[in-house]
Parts: sequence; C-alpha cells; structure tokens
Amino acid sequence: MTPIEIDRALLLLKSRGSNYDYFFQNADDAVWLKPLSEEGYFLNPPDVEQTTKGQYIIPKWPPLEYLIRIFDAAPVEVNGIIASLPNTDNFWVLEGILKIVLKADSADAISRFSRFVIAFIENCRWGHELIISLLKKHFLFDAQLSEATPALLFKIVEFRKDPLEQEKRSRRKENPEAMNSLLEPTPRFKRWEYRQILEKGILPLAEQEPYQVARLLVDAVASMIRLGMHQEDFEKGSGQDYSEIWCRRLNRPGHNQDVRGLLVQTLTYACEQVYEKAPESVDALDQALRNHRWNLFKRLRQHLYASHPSDQTLPWIREQILGHEEYSRWTYHYEFQLMIRKASEHFGPRLFSEDERKGIFEAILRGPSEETFREREGERYSEELFQRYRRYFHRRQLRPFLVLLSGDLRRYFDELEGEAQTEPLTDESYSFRSEVTTGTVSYRSPKPAEDLERLTDEELLTYLNDWEEEHQDEEDWLVEVNIPALA
Repeated sequence: MTPIEIDRALLLLKSRGSNYDYFFQNADDAVWLKPLSEEGYFLNPPDVEQTTKGQYIIPKWPPLEYLIRIFDAAPVEVNGIIASLPNTDNFWVLEGILKIVLKADSADAISRFSRFVIAFIENCRWGHELIISLLKKHFLFDAQLSEATPALLFKIVEFRKDPLEQEKRSRRKENPEAMNSLLEPTPRFKRWEYRQILEKGILPLAEQEPYQVARLLVDAVASMIRLGMHQEDFEKGSGQDYSEIWCRRLNRPGHNQDVRGLLVQTLTYACEQVYEKAPESVDALDQALRNHRWNLFKRLRQHLYASHPSDQTLPWIREQILGHEEYSRWTYHYEFQLMIRKASEHFGPRLFSEDERKGIFEAILRGPSEETFREREGERYSEELFQRYRRYFHRRQLRPFLVLLSGDLRRYFDELEGEAQTEPLTDESYSFRSEVTTGTVSYRSPKPAEDLERLTDEELLTYLNDWEEEHQDEEDWLVEVNIPALA
C-alpha cells in the first residue's frame, strides 16, 4: 500500500456516506491504523441521541469495527486508542470495547478498561453472552483485580429499584394496605438472560472461588430484599422478608420460580461450595450470614447446618434449637425442622442433655394455645376441633426429634401416628403451601378478610401452613372453602 493510495482512500472517507461505512466494515489490514489515527477517526465515539419525541437513538461507530478486526495484529496500539476514549453510554461502543477486552484475554485489560465494562453492564440492551464469556476468564480473581472483579460481579447480579417506586409510595400513603404498592426490584437483565448468566457464569465461578463469590452474593441478596421494602417497614427492624413465599426452596427452583429465587439459589450453591471446598472459610461465611437480619439468611444457615452436621456446626445447631422460643406456638418452617431431624439422627443423644430435651418436649406439649385457636376459628370452634388440632400439632412438632423420643413420649407419638388420617408427615409437609389450585368450582376463604387483617405476619404464615380443613359449603357444594381462596 503506497502513501498515495492511502491518501486517496482517506480523501474518500472524509465524505462519509457509503464509502465510509464500507471501508470500516471490511478493512482488515493494520497498515491503516496509523494514518486513520492521525486523522482523528478514533477520537470521538458518538453519544446517545434523544429525538424531539423523547426517543433515544444509539448510533453505531464503524471505526470500532475495524479496531476489533485488527486487534490481534496490533494489540498495543489498539489498547492505547481504547484507553484514550472518553466515557460513554453508547451501548454499541461499549459492546465493541468489551469484545476487544475479551480478545485481550488478560487481567491487565480488565483492570485497565473496567470503567467501560461496568458501563456496558449498566447500559446492556442485549449481549449477555459476552458477560458469560467474561465470567469464564480464569484470571478474574487474580490479585490485580481484587477491586475490579467484586465491583463487576456485584453490578452483574444486583437487583435495581422498582421503576415504579415513587408511584407506589404515593399509593401507599393513600392506602397503606394497597396490594399494588408492593415494591418489586428486578435484575438489570431479562429473566431468561439473568438465569443464563447465573447458571453459566456465576455458578462455575462459585466452584472456583466459593467464599469470595458467596460473600458477594450475600450482599447482593441482602440488597435485593432491602429494595423490596418501603422505608417505614425497614425502620421497624423486623427480619420478616416473606422469603418462604417467593423462595420456598433455597436449593432448587419451584413452579413459576420468582426471579428473586434464582439469586437466592445461586447464593445457596456458593455457600454449599464453601462447606465442601473451602472449609477454612466456613466460620467467616457463617458470620457473614449472621450479619444480616433477614429471615432468609437464618433459613440458609439452617439449611447448611442440616446438610453438614459436624463438630464445627454442632454449637450453631444447638444455639438454633435451644434458642427457639416458639415450640408451643408455631409449627416449624422447612429448614428448621430439617436441621432438627438431621442433627438428631447424626448426633443422637449427645445433641442435648436430658434436661434440655425435657425442656423442649414440655414446651411442645404445652401447646397450642386453646384461646388463640378459639379466636382464630371463631364460630367454627369446638372442643373436638381443638383436640384434633392439638394432637396434629404435637405430632408435627415431635416428628423431627423422633430418634430422641423414648418411653411414654415415644408411645404417645406412635399413637398419634397410628390415628392420623392424613398423609404421612414428611419433610415436604413443612413447606409453605403457596401454590394455587384452579378449577370449575368457586372458592371461599376459610377466614373473612377482616379477621386476616388482624393477624400478625407470623400468625398469618402459621395459619396458612396449619389449616387443613378444606371442605365444601354445607348449603352450596359448588363452593369450596380452601386456602387458595385467600388469593
């Protein structure tokens, strides 16, 4: 290529139009890099434009396509050009820069161009495959990226504020009970893309660096829960997060999986990897989970203790069981009863002293409160109904301790098992029942709305879990009285 030919081509490029587009879409020789650079073609990527109608136009930047193609031939020069570019929110430009970063395939490139990578994530319209490719880089946790990588990962997995937050706050001021005022934070990616990123990018990272990934995900989940709460609710200091409704299982997806559950299940996997591959970090992980007040993290700790009963987790398990104050009031949630059962089976009699066992079992047998049951059932209350519920309650509360039962208490439990007409109790029996059944019959709630409004959050969850008196209305058999009618 002679200087005259280069000058002639540059002259044609100045007129822009089709010659300009064609050249940058097809040129693949690094010989053009210096003259193009001297003419300023790589200095000013276009910004996002807004029309008079409020629409946004994201123009492409043809010179960047040329830089991507010739990167392998002139990596130092191309990196120098990219480093000199100003910040931009143009998605096409950011996508092209990320492709160059991926081609560079080095920790240095990610560190040097992290501002562009973060901007790509923040302005991402599509292209989640590029993010997955980035997450697969083996050097992400090199010391050089000790600050860049956590920032990138958090930006990828974090949830953002509900875009309708201000509108919903206004609704809530007008009506504090309005259902359409619930805040719904969302990830920055579409649901399917987000799931792909977690499964193909974050999960493999958790296998590589379990503790670091788990710590980051703990913060991301805590932030997600906080974004779903109105300020006045947050300031009450409660740990209630209703996670048993939107994430029934911490380690596996359910039917119509809530997108929040995807992040929680990724966190659970990362924590499990810590126990299996980085046991030296288990103490630190446990403390990180304790640092957040939300019930979900308590559930997660119980899940981990149930999966890994050991001398290390024994004090934590005992703390959970002996510190539980509701044996006579509320039935257990899934993770708590699973932890009790697994620990009882693993440790046997050394889990508790005789006095400790006696205290727990006496507390169970004192329940449930007849007065509370009478208030809950209203006109449906009868002594027979209460005694039936009482025996069901005892059976349910004693089952996780089965291997520790002996003497009269074991005979009492066997008696309860023998007379039970419902399906056998299993671990699944302790799951929160949130799935709605549909059909051709009409449904009626077992409890009037005004009565439900008087229940606390904990009382409502317990009522939904324990109520098993589905029946048809005596006057109209087409009306089925059941829990789904509460929806």
